[in-house]
Amino acid sequence: MDAIINYREFINENNIQLLMDFKQFNTNESKINIRTKAKNSIEYKIKNYIENHEDGKVPINKCFNDLFGIRIICENTLTHNEILNLVNNKYTGLKCINSSKLNYKATHIYFKKNNFSFQWELQIWNKVDEISNINSHEKYKQDYVRWEIENKGGRK
Repeated sequence: MDAIINYREFINENNIQLLMDFKQFNTNESKINIRTKAKNSIEYKIKNYIENHEDGKVPINKCFNDLFGIRIICENTLTHNEILNLVNNKYTGLKCINSSKLNYKATHIYFKKNNFSFQWELQIWNKVDEISNINSHEKYKQDYVRWEIENKGGRK
């Protein structure tokens, strides 16, 4: 847990500069957001992972595919296949998956140096899906909110 929290602090110290660097690409056609997973969300994910994934016998870096994330919301609609083709033709070692499920529509690209590092997540959304994706994420987050209230004395 200490290593994960220290890594999170490292990301937080450096993501302000990253955000400023990405702002140069933030045009009227797209939006770019950067975020680091909250400490209490990390605690919940570890607890949930240990209880529900082979009693925690799976490496912890498989649990955290999103400690640090960047989201690009494109004004012009891109299909998953267009993004996949771009990634496959220009880059090596990146995992590009269609993460669309129910009302959530997105392509996620994962960056990982090796098996001893946490990967970073790049989400690509189309502007037309932004509201339904946000609503879908809020529904997904309800288990975490319930856990936070019951175990940490948090509030909705």
